[in-house]
Amino acid sequence: MNKIYVLAFVLFFMACEVVVPIDIEDPVPVLAVGAYFSNDMDTYNIAVSQVVGALSDLENNNQDSALIQIFEEGLLFDEFILNRFALEAFEQDFIPGNNYRLKVSKSGFETISAEAVYPSLVEIDTAYFRVSNVVGEFNEEVKQVQINFHDPVGSDFYEIKAY
Repeated sequence: MNKIYVLAFVLFFMACEVVVPIDIEDPVPVLAVGAYFSNDMDTYNIAVSQVVGALSDLENNNQDSALIQIFEEGLLFDEFILNRFALEAFEQDFIPGNNYRLKVSKSGFETISAEAVYPSLVEIDTAYFRVSNVVGEFNEEVKQVQINFHDPVGSDFYEIKAY
């Protein structure tokens, strides 16, 4: 008899459907900036798009006519109007240790900015590359890289590229 009650209980809840109304506010348009600056690059690229929510019917597309301003140590360093059909590429010399601020403005959006200290190039003391005798999980050769460098005092993030 207990099995019948349990079965009836399960069937009752499987047959129930609950609709929960969700109040979704109209999304406020927000800019998103993709910018990459590295001390081994000759040109620097910036792209601007609109952030959209998961339930939004807006498109996440590149924005044109955004005013890009770059400040070095608080002074205007470069400015240009972004073309939506191409990443803006510009050539400038950044000074390691100086503070840079990227400011993006566009009509209909709140102005956004980001600030960082431009890092010094870290020289590699030694680098070793070898193909090991180990075979990986997918039957591939396992390659090993060992890199030694002096890490200066401070909060640093490193990017390592291998070609």
